[in-house]
Amino acid sequence: MTVLAPICLFVHAHPGRTRRALDALAHNTLAGEAELYVFCDGPRGPADLAGVKAVRDLVRRERRFARVFIHERRHHAGRTRAILAGLEGLFRSHEAVIVLEDHLETRPQFLAFMNEGLGRYRLDPRVGAIQGWHPGPADAPNGTYFSRYFAPWGWATWRRAWEGFEPDAGRLLPRLEGPGLKRKFNLDGGRNLHRRLVAQQHGTVDCWHIRWYASQFLLGRLALCPGRSLVARMGPGTPQPAPAQDSAYAALGLAFALEMKDLKVVEDRAAAAQIRRSLAPGSLFGWLGDHGPDLIYLWATRIYTFWLNFKHKTLAEKV
Repeated sequence: MTVLAPICLFVHAHPGRTRRALDALAHNTLAGEAELYVFCDGPRGPADLAGVKAVRDLVRRERRFARVFIHERRHHAGRTRAILAGLEGLFRSHEAVIVLEDHLETRPQFLAFMNEGLGRYRLDPRVGAIQGWHPGPADAPNGTYFSRYFAPWGWATWRRAWEGFEPDAGRLLPRLEGPGLKRKFNLDGGRNLHRRLVAQQHGTVDCWHIRWYASQFLLGRLALCPGRSLVARMGPGTPQPAPAQDSAYAALGLAFALEMKDLKVVEDRAAAAQIRRSLAPGSLFGWLGDHGPDLIYLWATRIYTFWLNFKHKTLAEKV
């Protein structure tokens, strides 16, 4: 019998969405055979106490999985610290894990897709993760595909891939300065992800995902993705997945294993274009906000260089 990867769920102080996340996960075809590890973050302050208690009471009553393990923090760690510490701990005893946060609802085929991909590409160094997200509403043109972009919305990976994670943005940034690397990292100019990595280095943001993506990108690894999203987010703030009917997802569940069978481990250009469009700023002002600082720096550098050359040339002519 195939050993299923454990599910790692991070929760905090939102009982409503935690209940929805657990209910959706329990409707997965493999839920009753899977181990669930729930990491409960501590309260940020008195305002969180009721929510944290309600979430923990809810998790303690969960009986729909093979086994449920609960880790409760007394103090607030924050999403980044909680995720990194949780994964580091699980990888000491597990070869692979499936990662979810409490704002995500999964489709019934999510766990099957994760475990099938984890098993199929377990020893392939070209593959760094299995992902459940695809930008909606349209399906990927070629079905299941490989992507250079590592999305944080419902995913799985192996210990061997996680060992390549570099948490220091300062070590990642110089390696992205090669010819064309920065533009490729930025999804061919679709989104300025490099600037987010710079902000991570300066301490103005704290984002585990941008460092995970950069680490795998620099190692030349790809992520396996479904042709139709198997996760949906509760609330705004991320690209919208395709909210299809269960029958459509059932058809996907029958097809994805066949699609994987002869899938080449190369990036799907059509799917890459979909991802680029979905992550691109939605307006001119958004584009300027995303790319403007880098453009200003570029032209200021060029103008300054031109002025220095002109000054030196003028001085040389006087001599």
